[in-house]
Amino acid sequence: MLRAAALLTAAVPSRAEERRSSRLARLLPDENGRELLLDLTDQVMRIREPGCAARRLHSLTRSGVPASLGVQDRLGLMALGALAPGAPAVAQRLVSWRVDKDTSGVILPADDPEFSRYLARRGAEGFRLNVNILGEAILGDAEAQDRARRVEQMIRRPDVDYVSVKISAVCANLDVLAWEHSLARIEAQLATLYRAARGATPHTFVNLDMEEYRDLELSVEGFMRTLDRDEFHGLSAGIVLQAYVPDSHAALERL
Repeated sequence: MLRAAALLTAAVPSRAEERRSSRLARLLPDENGRELLLDLTDQVMRIREPGCAARRLHSLTRSGVPASLGVQDRLGLMALGALAPGAPAVAQRLVSWRVDKDTSGVILPADDPEFSRYLARRGAEGFRLNVNILGEAILGDAEAQDRARRVEQMIRRPDVDYVSVKISAVCANLDVLAWEHSLARIEAQLATLYRAARGATPHTFVNLDMEEYRDLELSVEGFMRTLDRDEFHGLSAGIVLQAYVPDSHAALERL
């Protein structure tokens, strides 16, 4: 009873969380609002050159923005879009600041000392954390290797003992039609991560996340083939199966 009461009390949203929820409740049901949100994140924020990002922001907001954003956000975004071409670096910093502000309760910085302090605080509170490195879609082998390197660094941290990763985050352009070639690449990446997990102190649990349905069979087969190697006997690792996907039942039986 006491624990349940404490959990319910802690779950009461703050005013900032209520405001954020209200904004999303207005924005997401609106098709124009969703499209603008996707355009801002998939286009403006992914452009590293401030001038190009500013011109794209100006183009997206030139004809106005959806009313579902709310008065303050709508006026602010329109003003920023109008001024962006004249001050691209400032506009880019303001967009990043606003996104960071709205996601601060959901997405954490991966850089120290902020990340180390967060891990220490949650550990002291008795929580075990599942760390998942976020980032943009992997488009090529160089980006895949860089992401795999970052995941491996996280695995080797002494203050991290649980990491989740998707095969599409460490292998670029997987293709179920190139079955054996794709599996060989998956095995190579997973083997590197599992070796790091086995050698970490304490041992790190690596959880293979599921994502798109088309990657289900590749994920399961790559997971099984890699862990079937003699070097990984006795290693604990996990894989996610999505219960709402009918094919997951057969995959569970195979596992």
